[in-house]
Amino acid sequence: MKTLKMISKMSLIAVMFLALSCSSDSDGGGGGTASVGTITAKVGGSSFTSMTQGTQVSQITAGGTTTITMLGADASGKAISLTLHGVSATGTYQIGGENLISIIGSYVDTNIQNPQASVTYVAPTEGNAVMGSITVSELTDAKIVGTFNFTGTSDAGATKAITNGAFNLEF
Repeated sequence: MKTLKMISKMSLIAVMFLALSCSSDSDGGGGGTASVGTITAKVGGSSFTSMTQGTQVSQITAGGTTTITMLGADASGKAISLTLHGVSATGTYQIGGENLISIIGSYVDTNIQNPQASVTYVAPTEGNAVMGSITVSELTDAKIVGTFNFTGTSDAGATKAITNGAFNLEF
């Protein structure tokens, strides 16, 4: 699990630097919907919308299993990452429970002045608890659209609720 957290942190920090090097004029989206090319959510009650320049999605199939990774950063470097391993159809997928390492959500609360002080909240954590879900409402060779919510936990044990999440991304 610590390796997974470290990979998530490093990926999100890389996107943060990409996002900070781009300008943005993207409009919002929210309330469970996202504009094309963005990820939106409420993070601890505050609105989050990724910049289109700081948002990416990949779909890789190897050995007959598909992995979809979505990553979006805002202008301040905060970022949300969603991973769907073994998902190739629409549906609702639990974060945690039986999908302990297959369906993952994370949020990085970036500290620009001191990146080492940035905090990553990951779901699921050890144990078998369901920490949220990702619903894929549209999945084609060209795009993925859906909603999500999860409660992430930091290394220090603090939690952060990510609610009303949505994504609308083109491969």
